[in-house]
Amino acid sequence: MEVLGLFVLLLIFILVVVVPIAAIITARGARDQAEATERRLEALKKLINDRHGEVMRSVALLEERIAEYESAVAQATASVETASEAAPVTVEPRVESIAEVMKAAPPAMPAVSPGEVPTLHEEEAEAQEVSTPAPASAGPLAQPPPLPPPSILAAAKVAEPAKMAPPLPAMPPVPITPPPLVGKVSAAPSRPSTPATAKPSAGTLEQFMGVKLFAWVGGLALFLGIVFFIKLSLEKGWISETARIAIGYATGLALVGSGWWINARKLYTVLGQTLCATGVVALYGVTFAAHGYYHFPAFTPMVSFGVMSAITIGAFLLAVRMEAQVVAILGMLGGFLTPILCSTGQDNPFGLFSYIALLDIGVLAVAMRMGWLHLAPLAAGGTALMQMAWTMVFFTKGDYAHGSKVWIPVSIFLGFAALFTAVSWWQASRKERSIFAPVSAIILCVSAMLAALAFAMHGDSPDRPAMLFGFALVVNALVAAVAWKEPCVRVAMLPAAGATVCLQLVWGTHFFIPMGYAEGAKTWGAMAIFLGFAVAATGYLWWKMRTQKPGKGEDEFGYVPTATALLFCASALVAAFVFLAFGSITSRPFTLYAFVLLTGVLVMGVSWLDVRARVAPILAAFASFLHLTFWTSTRLTNELLPSGLVVFLAFGALYTAFVAVWQKHKTAPLGVPIGWVPVPLLVLIMTPVINLAEVHLALWPVLLMVNLGILGLAVYSRKPLTVVISLMLTMVTVGILLMKMPSGDLTNMPLFLTVLGGFALVFSAAGCVMTNLILRTQDADETDRTLAKFLPIGAAGMPFLLLVMAVLHLHVPNPSLVFGMALLLCVFMLGFGLYMRVTVLPLAAAIGVLLLEFAWHGRAFSVESPVVPLLWYLGFGALFMVYPHEFRRKLQEHVAPWIAGAVAWAGTFLLVYDVVKRVWPNEVMGLLPAAFALPAGASLYAVLKLHRTENSARLSQLAWFGGLTLLFITLIFPIQFEKQWITLGWAFEGAALCWLYRRVPHPGLRGTGTALLVIAFIRLALNPWVLEYQVRGDTMLLNWQLYAYSLAAAAFFLAAWWLNPPRHLMMGIHLRALFGTLGTILLFLLVNIEIADAFTSPGAPYIVWEFSGNFARDMTYSIAWGLFALGLLIAGFIMHNAPTRYAGIGLLGITLLKLFFHDLARIESIYRIGALIAVALIALAASFLYQRFLNMNKEESARPDGEQ
Repeated sequence: MEVLGLFVLLLIFILVVVVPIAAIITARGARDQAEATERRLEALKKLINDRHGEVMRSVALLEERIAEYESAVAQATASVETASEAAPVTVEPRVESIAEVMKAAPPAMPAVSPGEVPTLHEEEAEAQEVSTPAPASAGPLAQPPPLPPPSILAAAKVAEPAKMAPPLPAMPPVPITPPPLVGKVSAAPSRPSTPATAKPSAGTLEQFMGVKLFAWVGGLALFLGIVFFIKLSLEKGWISETARIAIGYATGLALVGSGWWINARKLYTVLGQTLCATGVVALYGVTFAAHGYYHFPAFTPMVSFGVMSAITIGAFLLAVRMEAQVVAILGMLGGFLTPILCSTGQDNPFGLFSYIALLDIGVLAVAMRMGWLHLAPLAAGGTALMQMAWTMVFFTKGDYAHGSKVWIPVSIFLGFAALFTAVSWWQASRKERSIFAPVSAIILCVSAMLAALAFAMHGDSPDRPAMLFGFALVVNALVAAVAWKEPCVRVAMLPAAGATVCLQLVWGTHFFIPMGYAEGAKTWGAMAIFLGFAVAATGYLWWKMRTQKPGKGEDEFGYVPTATALLFCASALVAAFVFLAFGSITSRPFTLYAFVLLTGVLVMGVSWLDVRARVAPILAAFASFLHLTFWTSTRLTNELLPSGLVVFLAFGALYTAFVAVWQKHKTAPLGVPIGWVPVPLLVLIMTPVINLAEVHLALWPVLLMVNLGILGLAVYSRKPLTVVISLMLTMVTVGILLMKMPSGDLTNMPLFLTVLGGFALVFSAAGCVMTNLILRTQDADETDRTLAKFLPIGAAGMPFLLLVMAVLHLHVPNPSLVFGMALLLCVFMLGFGLYMRVTVLPLAAAIGVLLLEFAWHGRAFSVESPVVPLLWYLGFGALFMVYPHEFRRKLQEHVAPWIAGAVAWAGTFLLVYDVVKRVWPNEVMGLLPAAFALPAGASLYAVLKLHRTENSARLSQLAWFGGLTLLFITLIFPIQFEKQWITLGWAFEGAALCWLYRRVPHPGLRGTGTALLVIAFIRLALNPWVLEYQVRGDTMLLNWQLYAYSLAAAAFFLAAWWLNPPRHLMMGIHLRALFGTLGTILLFLLVNIEIADAFTSPGAPYIVWEFSGNFARDMTYSIAWGLFALGLLIAGFIMHNAPTRYAGIGLLGITLLKLFFHDLARIESIYRIGALIAVALIALAASFLYQRFLNMNKEESARPDGEQ
């Protein structure tokens, strides 16, 4: 079974190691042959081009001679014809000239087929064959023979008895354009010569297997045979131990000698190299067996070491001398197999790895000497396998995990990694770029990193972080050193960093909790483990960037060093999140967040060195924000709040400063505007307000500092959005403080009002400043301008909103404290708005005060103490009414302050009216709106008289105060009266606003008037309870419906009359037609109501609507409808208004339908006759009117629409 296992192992080793080596060698041989072939082809091209030029020059000379000859022949022919005109002329055949022959068949150029690659001498001979026919000797090109004189040619022509053809014109010499030079050899046609025999390719698979592979396998089999023979002789006792060793040495030396002899005579080179390699491997095996198996006294460790050294040196000298890779490869394989095949089972790391080191040194020396650098990865792989095998067998058995013995495996792994790294550096320093040397170093570094993971996961290993992570740091340094010189293996830094992160994870899992790293100063040791690698990777990146060549960018080093540094920083941030699970760490916020802060600084440094990683600080800031949020939500206490606030400010200052410095010194955009950086701090500050029952007072100054920083950055960057967000978050924070206050406890009310007032003043001032800055900036975008316009309103409105919440949440019997804060805010907003010329602030303040007053009035007003709130109401109203008049010079060209006064005075009236109604009810309540109308009218008069006519704001000011005055006047009716008087008041107010629109053409006046008129119509026409407003009287016709409907209709007709063109159109609606129609409908309803009232039974409290059962009433309805339709027709003709006539025609048609389909069937004879006669007369009158006046109104279709 052992023999079978060894054969299987050898077979696997051959497939994994030998076959790839053979493939590499074959590929290199094929590449060398291809390069040689390419050089020969280039030489052939050059030779052909040179010969081609000489041939072209000869052809041009020949053409010139031919042209001279043809010219002479033509002259001779002409003279002969002149001398012998009488003689008979015979026709002789035409002979083509040499030029025509040359033109018809140009000389063919030789070509080289792809399969033929001649040598340099053959190329020269073939090139000589290309030229014009010449002797076989390679002499100079032959010149054409001289032409005969023209006289001789002419005499020859005359002597001939044949008739001559007419002479051909002389052909001009044709310039010879050389054909294209030889480009691609494979594209040329084959040369018409005898095909050459194809030479067998030297790099074919068949040749490789038959010549080399079989020799190598045979050598290996011979070596194995010797080894197994020695082993069998040991088991059977055939040969003594000394004899076996002697035979082994003799056999090995014989193989080496015979191989040397064969190779020296160049007979069978491969066989000779194989025999030498087999002999070397045999000498290795015999020496190791004599020392490690037989324990001969003569083969002490020193002697065996010397013998092995001599064999190693001899083997590699032979490989170099014989230029035989097979000797080096088989020698190396045999060297690695010797400890396995002749193992004694005893642990001897010094002997084993000294032997491996000597073997590696020999292999590397031969590889670099002969250029066989592919041997280096094989040696590194064999070494790594030996390291792993020794670790698996002897690490636990030899107790290498404890005490100073741990340095033995550490030295073994690091020593070999350092050896191959040094070789890689030495090769790179010689400017010999190759992938094999750095790959071999990476293989040993991978082996070392796996060993570090094995050390950490070993169950009995003690906690030695300095040794473990120092080991990992050295391995990463070796990988970085290899990558420094060889960019092709730079990507190996990332797996090495990933393995280190895994090592950190394994160590933390096994040792962090048991060894108490969460307590005391040991926490800094754990943090140093993560920060150390991040610092080292960042320092490596910095040194690479510092030593880069001038003019090179970040691409000179790729992304790997940057990604490696960021990977270590990410590992540190993950560790920081793990630390949140330990209360002993979270209770020390300065320790915990110093670690997070340093990690963020490293990330900033990486992005500063490599701007392609500029998104990394943003991600690090986001991770830090999440970390702070988790800590604040789960671990923060009121005692830790001051420390937490310091941490908040430190992080905000750090990242804000980084963004500011980046924008100043870097051209690449960071992706985050500087104004957004401190905004997340507001969320962090809000969190303890939500979670803690009581909040430390230090929170509010910190919140103010953060807001001031945000406001300053917003002013610097001219971006108001951050101010809006900070305002909202701050007010939400203050609102949370309010909601946590008990509803019956006003102890914290002064604190709440102080905080609210301070932030309100700050944001109001900031809103005004931002608005002025942005609106004065020429290049500000439209979004910023829109936000800037509404920012003061928001800044003024949010504090009042919180005050409203306060009075709704808390029971505040005396409003003086809350209203006093509101007054302070109002005074500040009015003054600051006036100073900064942000005139929208008074309006925002007025609306906020009204909301606050209504909220308190509905929540806490008491009739027992009405005087104090009443004085506050009147005081606020008077403040906003007097404010625009007091500062008329500065505010007369603005609209918002005047609107604020009108709105505040109207809202004050509602509050005062409710107070008076509930506390001092009386019969003359109509005097209250009359009293309020006096200041409104005075304001209207002041605006009308004191403001300039050309003032663009004057129109709006007049509209607001005029409308306010009319409002109070109109309110006198519904307040003093009720029911229909309210409707009449609205109708007349609407008509009055339409009249005022003629004097003050503000669209709001017309729109408000239209709305009031429509509401009045709805109350009279569509209100089912309108007829129940009052009990019926006994007098027919003279009732309240008569004055209500007629006065309302009059209001509609007046409004239509006042809205003459071009004032009659609003949003495409013809208001004159609308009001006329609604007024006419009211009159028609009044007619029907009066008829119904007249026929309602006496004593009934309300009017009864019935359209059947009473013949006289039905006849009256029909006659009244006809008369009303006739009236519409008459009015239409008088006003030249076609729609009015159409309405009359429609109503008359309805009347006729009622007459024929209803009245004739139900009314008795006398009423039927009366109805028929009356309606007939009406219809005839309508016909007469149409016949009389229609022709007079034909021109009305051409009149403007407004006159219809």
